[in-house]
Amino acid sequence: MNMLVRPEAPERVRFTLDDVLRMQAEGMFGDVDVELIEGEIYATPAEGDLHLELKEILSRKLILGLAPLGDFGVIVDGTLSLAEGVNPSPDFWIYRRDGRRASEQRGPDVLLLIEIAVSSKAHDLGLKARVYREHGVREYWVIEPEARVVHVHRLDGEWPAAPVAFETLLQPAILPRLKIGLSELTGT
Repeated sequence: MNMLVRPEAPERVRFTLDDVLRMQAEGMFGDVDVELIEGEIYATPAEGDLHLELKEILSRKLILGLAPLGDFGVIVDGTLSLAEGVNPSPDFWIYRRDGRRASEQRGPDVLLLIEIAVSSKAHDLGLKARVYREHGVREYWVIEPEARVVHVHRLDGEWPAAPVAFETLLQPAILPRLKIGLSELTGT
């Protein structure tokens, strides 16, 4: 499988989502999860107990909390296609179902995007925060379970605002009737 054309001088190789999917199909990444950001492939760390515990709590809260509010999609660990070569796989992203597939949603369609930062804080608050903002994601939360804080980024406000304590009831700006508390998280 030859994916490259020989350049006249050294060049950085930028990948597309199709490239990554072909490499995954060929088993080139083994059992390592990857995401594509700005044409570069990033291997993601394995999820530990704390990450999985919070993901389970949030899955339940998001699905149950959104059910009475309308027709929303909740994607867990799914690829979000923001642009060509910008295909991160956040822990959660929520969008209003409008007849288009989840794969057709773009940054401005995302009502809330959540990353759980146990071992990825610098990446989530740095590169990913910048990319999400540039592509119009309306609200982005980085949850730090060990510090028991949430970094709330809002496109129409501070990016990020000061961290919010777990004991604070969180409400996405565009979905104010959705209320999420994390105070029952154990293991920290």
